[in-house]
Amino acid sequence: MDFSTKTSTIYTHLEDELSRDIFANRLLFSLTQDKQFIYNVTFLALSRDNNVREIIHGFFPSKDLIIYGCGNVGREIARLLDVLNITAFCDSSAEKWGREFFGHEIISPMDLAEKYPRHTIVVAVWNDYLIREITNNLYALGFAPEQVKTAKDFYEILRTVEYFDDGIILSQLSKNEVFIDAGCLDFGTSHRFIDHCGGKYKHIFAFEPNPDQYPICAENARKTQNATVYPFGLWHENTELSFDNGGTPGGAHFSCDSPENPIKVKAVRLDDILDGERVTFIKMDIEGAELHALKGATQTILAHRPKLAICVYHKTEDIWQIPLYILSLHSDYKLYLRNYSFARSPGTVLYAV
Repeated sequence: MDFSTKTSTIYTHLEDELSRDIFANRLLFSLTQDKQFIYNVTFLALSRDNNVREIIHGFFPSKDLIIYGCGNVGREIARLLDVLNITAFCDSSAEKWGREFFGHEIISPMDLAEKYPRHTIVVAVWNDYLIREITNNLYALGFAPEQVKTAKDFYEILRTVEYFDDGIILSQLSKNEVFIDAGCLDFGTSHRFIDHCGGKYKHIFAFEPNPDQYPICAENARKTQNATVYPFGLWHENTELSFDNGGTPGGAHFSCDSPENPIKVKAVRLDDILDGERVTFIKMDIEGAELHALKGATQTILAHRPKLAICVYHKTEDIWQIPLYILSLHSDYKLYLRNYSFARSPGTVLYAV
């Protein structure tokens, strides 16, 4: 099968126009590395995904926004919230006042308080110390807490619907779900799964190979009934792999051997862990190991045809290799693509149901 036929096969299995448009732009980005296609993916999600739009309008009840911060985060937020009305940028640096940023005037905090006392302010920085400092200054200028939002909180709320799309997954959840949480990080996704099931499910199997994160997962799962947390990664074979903690908890991944990375972790086949046990829903967000992990779950998927929520953005080839592999196991899977996390690298999830 040539590349054109492969991509055409995926395209025809995508169930709605939004999925097909996300796929086309993701594919073009993979082939060209032109970031305009990534911006297109972001805009598609913000303008046409009803779940995302509801979150935006719930988080920003006022459509009149001031973005506080003229760095990369401010630029990202301006691009994301173009569906709303950005009045101006604000910055504490006097040398920036009066200039333009991303097509908008940069004003001082004093001008902000004087000219736009009823606007919603989006604090567009990532550092927790700076967030507190800017937020406290805004309160001192007379802005109410409900007027001050942060980009960090916005991104976190957007991610609450990740893996559990209302129109694709939630309507199919039953009282007897067996959930695989691959890349559980802090067990937060499993807690969201429990909430969506109304506390009624059969079992959760969670996997977190990061030695820094596994104790957190285990502790957070300690009081959860019918949950098993493993300190393993998922792979296509049972082996030991080098592991890079990535500098951040969510960036940890398997890596090639190097003197700078002596950490070794155990990787296993999901088929061997489950040993034929029925599974209904598999989520994978494992920093580029998704295809390997799916190959290690082949018998499980063939036997039980679980719902799948698989990240397809960590490697450029994921956008075609992962859906093709899933379709090779069950050609009747219905495929959807949705996008949730927009900072830096949009987080695209492939659903198969």
